[in-house]
Amino acid sequence: MGPFIGIAFFAVFIGIFVVAIVAGLRIEKKRREALQAFASQMGLTYAEKLNALGEMPCHEAGVFQKGRSKKAKNYMTGKVADVDLILTDYQYTTGSGKNSTTHNLTVAAYCIPGLDLPDFALESENFLTRFAEKFGMQDIDFESHPQFSKTYRLSGKDENAIRQLFTPALLTSIENGLIPKEVRVQAGAGWLIIYSYPKRIKTENMQNFLNDTFDLANKLTVEAMS
Repeated sequence: MGPFIGIAFFAVFIGIFVVAIVAGLRIEKKRREALQAFASQMGLTYAEKLNALGEMPCHEAGVFQKGRSKKAKNYMTGKVADVDLILTDYQYTTGSGKNSTTHNLTVAAYCIPGLDLPDFALESENFLTRFAEKFGMQDIDFESHPQFSKTYRLSGKDENAIRQLFTPALLTSIENGLIPKEVRVQAGAGWLIIYSYPKRIKTENMQNFLNDTFDLANKLTVEAMS
């Protein structure tokens, strides 16, 4: 009976594996169809995927430099109120073997005319970032806003320019909830990039995500140009 039981368990395992793959494919197909319809509704150009990440104008930004197996899917481009927009699902993998993790994000990138932003990355603090800071990872803090410094990790090459951008008014706005915890903000290659973390946005919430990120981009722009 032993060999037969082993074969039965193996068959069940294979069956579950196949069902999971089929279910995943159906979910992705449904998402593609929903986002293609959303793009059409918003007057955006839709592509199922990019053949190479280098085709994305903002690919030099920090979030696109992480990991491997990088993919931009459900790639939408166009304009919102005369601002160039990229709205896309983005996927990359970190680690290896059993310790590998695939990250799935939704990215909204804005290229705002006349806006000259220093490259920076802003994310919520967590145990890992606090631990890494003890070993020299950059975190730009502001004595005038200890709550911001405690809650967020801010980094970038030109610290002076970043400090000029993050005015007391902007820091206070962020402390008061301007940036949701599940959102991260970067600037790079002339683009302002706002993305969901650690999960991508559900299709039914895509309009709200677009509205919220555009509103956030406007508020950051006002501060940067003031």
